[in-house]
Amino acid sequence: MIKLLIMFSVLYYEPKTFTNLKDVVEYYRPKRGFTGVVILDRKGQEVFSYNGDSYFVPASLNKILIASAFLHFLGPSYTFKTSLLREPKSGNLYFLASGDPSLRVKDLFEIFSFAKSAGILSFDTLYLVDWAYDSVRYGMGWQFNNLAKGYMAPVSSFILENNVVKIFFFNKNGFGPRVVSFPRTVFFKSYTRGGRNYKVYDIVRGDTVITIFEGDIGKQVFATRSILTPENFFKEQVDSLLRTLSINVKCIKIITDLPPLRFDTLYIYDSKPAYVLLMDFMKYSLNIYGEAFLKTLGRELYGGKGSFEKGLAAVDSFLKVAELSDHFKPADGSGLSRYNLATPRGFAQLLYYHYKNMNHFPEFASLLAISNVDGTLATNYKGLRGIFRGKTGTLSGVTNLAGYIRTRKGEDYIYVVMMNNTPGSPKYFLEKVLKFIYETM
Repeated sequence: MIKLLIMFSVLYYEPKTFTNLKDVVEYYRPKRGFTGVVILDRKGQEVFSYNGDSYFVPASLNKILIASAFLHFLGPSYTFKTSLLREPKSGNLYFLASGDPSLRVKDLFEIFSFAKSAGILSFDTLYLVDWAYDSVRYGMGWQFNNLAKGYMAPVSSFILENNVVKIFFFNKNGFGPRVVSFPRTVFFKSYTRGGRNYKVYDIVRGDTVITIFEGDIGKQVFATRSILTPENFFKEQVDSLLRTLSINVKCIKIITDLPPLRFDTLYIYDSKPAYVLLMDFMKYSLNIYGEAFLKTLGRELYGGKGSFEKGLAAVDSFLKVAELSDHFKPADGSGLSRYNLATPRGFAQLLYYHYKNMNHFPEFASLLAISNVDGTLATNYKGLRGIFRGKTGTLSGVTNLAGYIRTRKGEDYIYVVMMNNTPGSPKYFLEKVLKFIYETM
């Protein structure tokens, strides 16, 4: 018994106080894997570095870089413009898919309702023009065994409802099992079956994702599943909408370019300003937004259809402006690619780049989630509620966090913590580091 007490006292022993951050990092860092930490003060001076110049997989920290480049080149007021054109001679309509990542079914309703109000009730052909982006839907270095998952939704000129199906699974109090999904589509099917343990299976058959819910979890479950062929899904939803509006069209065709004809502009739908879209992108880590922003950067800066190559060239140009080229090797817009590489010092300097530019810093800082308040930090860090803002970055074996923190003494610091090849989700380490900064520095 005495030996057991001694063993457990050793296992759960914690020093009561630490006098410097190095001791905190050395004591609490995951013993397996690789850890990097960089802290800057409000003047941009480095007050702590641990593996600061080593390359890490940034995961969704990469979104900080993409948002920075987008704001630098296109600004917070940029909007995606989705146009509906009419060719006077034939009366046919042309829908220019803009790659707007925020487009919803209700927005399509607004666009085609205007056409109806303009007296367009019947015509021969609706052309859906795939003009915004190239045909590459996935980034290099993505985990292609997870294509059915909602976070892997493919990027395309045709983005609708984030190119995912939202699923609600009910199985409790005698009301289940039941699956409700939105939007309704032939490209997603779901089934339920009994079982001892709750499990979810995904099967991909052609362009359809089939999800099977097994067992009873005793509560409501929310999930998303990817639309594998965005153009066909978009066509399906438009066709359904036109029927609802009693607009008769003989056929709907998808074409890759707008023909050299004379057109009348019927309607232009403007997305919300980029600042609003970037807030959703950053706070809630929406991957498809990142790829759309990246390809849009490439299209706007270099012309033609947006592509990963053009977008990454634009990001490289921004890195030269910020003098951070040596610290980043970006590969996509979302951070899903494990080919992305970045250093903790690079992210710290990028965050300071925004901090010292008060013309846009308030807007940039507001893109970041607030600890235990909203976004991806809404349910974490209860003891540090509202104390820091940050962007999370998570993949299997990757846990990262970077942002701004104001200490108990009123001092502002920039923090970056990156962990690769670590088992589980070592958020306890993040909390210990942030708590020390807040209480001691």
